[in-house]
Amino acid sequence: MPLLQEEIGDFSFGIRSEHFPSLPPPLQSQGSFRLAEHLKQGTPAQRRSYTFGGPVAYVTLAPDAVPWAVGRRLPAEGSGYMYSGIVLNEYGLGVALFATTRLWANWIPTDPVFGAFHHDLWARRAAYELHQPELFVGNVEICGSGDSCYLLNTGRYTTRVEFSAIQADDHLYAGGFCRFSAYERLPSGRRSGRVIVTVPVPPLHLTSTVARPIIINPHYDEASAVLLKYQSDLVELEIAGVGAELRGSRSTGWQLSYGASTPVRITVETGVYPVAPLSHHQVVIDYEFQATWRQILQADHSGRLRFDLQGRRAQVRIVPAE
Repeated sequence: MPLLQEEIGDFSFGIRSEHFPSLPPPLQSQGSFRLAEHLKQGTPAQRRSYTFGGPVAYVTLAPDAVPWAVGRRLPAEGSGYMYSGIVLNEYGLGVALFATTRLWANWIPTDPVFGAFHHDLWARRAAYELHQPELFVGNVEICGSGDSCYLLNTGRYTTRVEFSAIQADDHLYAGGFCRFSAYERLPSGRRSGRVIVTVPVPPLHLTSTVARPIIINPHYDEASAVLLKYQSDLVELEIAGVGAELRGSRSTGWQLSYGASTPVRITVETGVYPVAPLSHHQVVIDYEFQATWRQILQADHSGRLRFDLQGRRAQVRIVPAE
């Protein structure tokens, strides 16, 4: 029996998974695929519709993989079985799924099993998304852990890696160049809080970025920022308006170019740099080609230091005033 053949069938869910609580077995999927020669003739079973039809692969299972939703099974050479359908493999706190046929070609959204499957699949909401223009997996791997994101470059050259921190709530990430948007919204209408982070990663190197309690909110358009220093007695960052780009190289260094003049609100919350309720801080904003702005500001009752700026590019320095 070949490993790839033309077949029709449905997915039979016979194994319970804690990652998909909405799919208690046994369940069977429904689809829209029908064989044209059986539409008017054939048995009732042949005239009905199926979840998949066409090229179907059969796979042997890795040690920890399970045939979660089975199309069919065939005896494998030697012993055991080969399976078609959806294979599930738990890894760490997550799970990987592999479909041996075209999963969405004929699986209809009106099928309750379809809805339950995607409800549990999307409910996890990945915290980070790696941006890759290539069709195939590149030389960069990504892993998220809490407020940190780790990037591994297995290639031979420095790579400018871009990823989305989907649940960042507009927080600035140390170790990367961050872009913030006032226009990206959730269905509810509030800002999504997504931050796009660009990190130059050297070859054969593991780089980490971590979210700091510094929130960047452009009033409109976009703004970019990079955290230069974050210490118990000093916060220093560079910020640029819409259109700013990351320029430079590994040898010359990286920096933000000038953008258009954009109004931005910066909020600093307590962390390594403490912001106690009603505490005072000296804020210095250097606009390079404009006058330097210097002011003593007071945090609010909840321990948040807020201030606004507007410029093409500026360097911000915050130190305790007490």
